[in-house]
Amino acid sequence: KRLRSILGGKAEAPSGLDLVTETNLAASWHSAHGKIDDLGRLVKRAEKFVSSSSEDIDNVVPYESAIRFLIQSAGSQPAHLIEADRMMKSLYSKSRDGSRSVSFRTLNDLLGHIVTAWARCRLDSVRPLSVKTKGNSQTTRDNDSTYAIPADAAESWLRLWVDYVQIRNEQSSKTEEDSLALGPGALVFGACIDAHAKSRKRGSADRAEQVLEWLIGLGRNTPVDIRGNWAPPQPNAVMLTSVVDAWARTAHNNREAVRNAEHWLATMEENYFDKGMLESKPSAIAYTAVIMAYSRRGGSCSRRGGGRRTYNYEPDVISDAEKAEDVLLRLLERNETFLQQTEAKDAGAGEAIRPSSLVELDVNVLNALIDCWARQ
Repeated sequence: KRLRSILGGKAEAPSGLDLVTETNLAASWHSAHGKIDDLGRLVKRAEKFVSSSSEDIDNVVPYESAIRFLIQSAGSQPAHLIEADRMMKSLYSKSRDGSRSVSFRTLNDLLGHIVTAWARCRLDSVRPLSVKTKGNSQTTRDNDSTYAIPADAAESWLRLWVDYVQIRNEQSSKTEEDSLALGPGALVFGACIDAHAKSRKRGSADRAEQVLEWLIGLGRNTPVDIRGNWAPPQPNAVMLTSVVDAWARTAHNNREAVRNAEHWLATMEENYFDKGMLESKPSAIAYTAVIMAYSRRGGSCSRRGGGRRTYNYEPDVISDAEKAEDVLLRLLERNETFLQQTEAKDAGAGEAIRPSSLVELDVNVLNALIDCWARQ
C-alpha cells in the first residue's frame, strides 16, 4: 500500500527508501502468488511515476522480474506473452537510447527467453489478456483486433537480436570481455525455424526456409574475429529437417514442395557424406518426410468428372513412387559405400572416411514407401 501511494503520487518516499529494491520485491511477490493483474498495474504505475519524475530513476520499473514471470507462466496462459512482449519492447528501447542501464548479459538472456517462448507457442494467434469491466463482461486490454502470430513474433525478435549483437561486435572495444561471445545460438535459430515449419499459416514452409537461408548468409558474411565475438551457428540437422518436413507437409497443394524438400535433404547428404559435417547428419525422419511428400503429391494423375481421381499410367514417365524409391535407394547406396570404406580402413587400406556412422533406417521409412506405391 505504501509503494502504491508513492508511485501514485499520493505520498512522498521516506528518506532512505530504495524504490528500485521495493518495486522488484513487489514484482517478485506478485509473480510468486500468480497475481498477473497486480503485476501489470505495478509496472504501469512505475512507468507513470518515472515519466513524471525529473530524476533519472528508470530502474524503478521492474521490467526484468515481470518479463521473466510472464514468460514462465505463458505455458498455461499464452496471453501473458503479449504483456511480456510489450514490456520487452519498452526495456529494449530504453536500453538502446541509454535511458536505462541494462547489462548485455541480462538483455541477452531476456531476448533468448522471449524468442523461444514465442517459438514454442503452437497457437495460430495470441490475443491480449481479458479483463472484467464494471458490467462484468469480458474485454481485452487492447483493441480486439490486436493479436500476435507466434512464429512471426519469434522471428522478429530473433532478427532484432542479431542486429543488436552485430552492432555490439562493431563496438567491441566498449563491451565487457566475458560478453563478447553472447548471442543467439543453434537452439534459438532451430526453435524459430521449427515455429514456422509447424505453423498452419499459409506460406509457413517458405518462411522457415527464409530463416534458414538467412542463417546461412549470416555465416557466410560474418568474419571470424580473434577476440571471440559472437558468430552465427552452423545450420544443423534439426534445422534442415524442420525445413524438409515443412515442405513435405504442403506437397498435396504445392507442386514445388517436393523439389524443395529434396533440395534440403540433398544438402544434408552432401554436408554429411561428402564434407564430413557431423552436425548435418540426416535422419530417418528427413527421408520419411521426403518420401511422404511424394506420396501426398499422388503421382502423375488427372481428375475427371465428379472429382474422382484416376491415374494415367505412362511407362516412359518416372512416377512419384519410383522417385520416392530412388530416395531410399540413394541412402542405401551411401550406407553401403560407408561400410566398404570402413572395411578398407580396418584392413589398413583406403583413405580415412568422412562420415562417422551409418544413417539408420526405421520402419516409418519403409511404411512411407509402401504407402507411396499403394497410392500410385
